[in-house]
Formats: sequence, C-alpha cells, structure tokens
Amino acid sequence: MHKRRVLEICLDEIEAGATGARGKGRAAHVLAARLIWPRPAIAEKVSLKTVDLQGGKADLNAAIWGRRILFKETVQGPCGLSIEVTRRVSDTQAARFIHFLYASVFTALSAEVAATAPGGGWVGLLRQPLRFLARETGTPPKAWPAVMAAGMLDVRPESIGKRGERVQIEIPLRAPKDVFETHRRQRGGETAMRRERVRKAGEANGRAVISIAAYD
Repeated sequence: MHKRRVLEICLDEIEAGATGARGKGRAAHVLAARLIWPRPAIAEKVSLKTVDLQGGKADLNAAIWGRRILFKETVQGPCGLSIEVTRRVSDTQAARFIHFLYASVFTALSAEVAATAPGGGWVGLLRQPLRFLARETGTPPKAWPAVMAAGMLDVRPESIGKRGERVQIEIPLRAPKDVFETHRRQRGGETAMRRERVRKAGEANGRAVISIAAYD
C-alpha cells in the first residue's frame, strides 16, 4: 500500500514558444494545471491562474508563494500533472476571469471529485475548466482562446525526497493542434491579412518548470 504524502507543487517558470500572438510585449494567458488521480476515489483536481508572459516567458522564482502555488494536496501513489496554456487573452477577459474565479466558485474549482460520480456538474467543470469558464464569464465558446501549449508529467511521490526538500522538474510543452499567426499589412490604403502556421500539432512549443516538495 502506498504511503500518503502531502505534496506542494509550485510554478517556477513558464515559456510558450508560439501562442498565436505576435510581438514581444506583455501578454496575459490562462494556465490550467490538473492533478490527475492524486489518491483513490479522487479523479482530478484543478488549479487555474492568469499568467503574464513577456516575450512568451515568465520567471516566477522570485514571485510570492501565493502567485506560484498550484497545489498543496495529499497524494497516494503515482499521479499525473498536466499543464495547459491558452492563447493570449485580453485584459478585459483576464479581469473577468479573475473576478469570476475569486467571487464565484473559487472553492469549487478545487473540490474533490469522486471517480464514480455521474457526468455534468462539477465533474464537467473539472474535465473542461476553460470551456466552463468561457460560459460562466459570458464569453462565447468559439471566442475563448484555445490551448496553445500542453504537457504532462508522471509524479511519483516516493521519489520526491526528504520532508521539505524541493525538487525542480521541467515539463516539455507541445502544441495540441496547429498554431497560426495572422499578419496584417497596409497596401494602398487597405489592410491585407495573411495567416501563417507557426507550429504543427505535436511540435515542441515551450516548457514549464515546476518545483515539488513533500511534507509528511
């Protein structure tokens, strides 16, 4: 029988190679982290954040703990950790997202889910958090930014190390589908648009660096 351990999982760095947004300035994105089967009867936990990427990157090593923390969760045996980063969101979308997250279902987003529970309700939320948030924040599903970079890691709690010892792990991210950028150019007083594929589905598209510490 696997021993139960409390794992603290923090986000240290995030880099998205191509998100469909041009330029090197600041861009807000939504990051969804999923802890998959952390222990028996608990199918999934979800953590949702907005992250500001500068030139496609963010270094959170010096950020306060509250900005970095993804999970502080009891786990038993192997589990999975998934990281997903969306296309750029507008400041308005980001503000509505944050308001919704903290004023509406903040506690429910990290609710435990029984593996035998029927579909719908919070089970549907946890399986498709970004689609749920699109609906709840009043954003049409087609207008909500798609996931541009995603990766998964197998977490084996027994290999984390001694109590309080922090282990840093890099998770490669890949494009779940083709990523396109739209180029605009003025020609004779008119705007010409050209759509360019910058990543093929399955190609490398960034990385996430997390740190894990065990407390038991």
